[in-house]
Amino acid sequence: MPISITLVFETCADELVLSAYYYLRDKDLSKDMVADCFEKLITAERKGMMDLTEKTENDVRSWLFAILKNRCLDEIKQKNNRSRLLSMFNFNTESRNKWLDKAESESFEVILKLLPPKEAEVFRLHVQGYSNDEISDKTSVTYSTVKNQLYEAKKKMRHFWGLLTLIFVSLL
Repeated sequence: MPISITLVFETCADELVLSAYYYLRDKDLSKDMVADCFEKLITAERKGMMDLTEKTENDVRSWLFAILKNRCLDEIKQKNNRSRLLSMFNFNTESRNKWLDKAESESFEVILKLLPPKEAEVFRLHVQGYSNDEISDKTSVTYSTVKNQLYEAKKKMRHFWGLLTLIFVSLL
């Protein structure tokens, strides 16, 4: 008997939300993650990547929990990376004067212009808080290309920022 996605949703959506909440500690984000997992399930079925006629309800449930766990861990990792990235560029401006903030912001923009256009676009979207999946959709490139471009952009940004810092310090 084929599995009904509606039935699976009705029987395990609440448990999935609780599981996501365990990782994320954010109710709305947890619900969004669960919705994304069901969207991924529907897409996989439509594209023929998953044949639900051959799966039991427990198989689909296990698949959803695995996908959800990975999505939650990705979200946590992205938040940590974003925080580390913002702190690396000293975006905490509470204790800094306006001149230094302006110089830092302009330096950031100058460094971004040194990157190839696609890497700069991916990096900007990442700093603005978009996930790799969202960046992939916005830029019409694959998820792995986004990851590679982001990795390269971060590496170049660290290098350029280090050089700029050395120049700035030597001028003082």
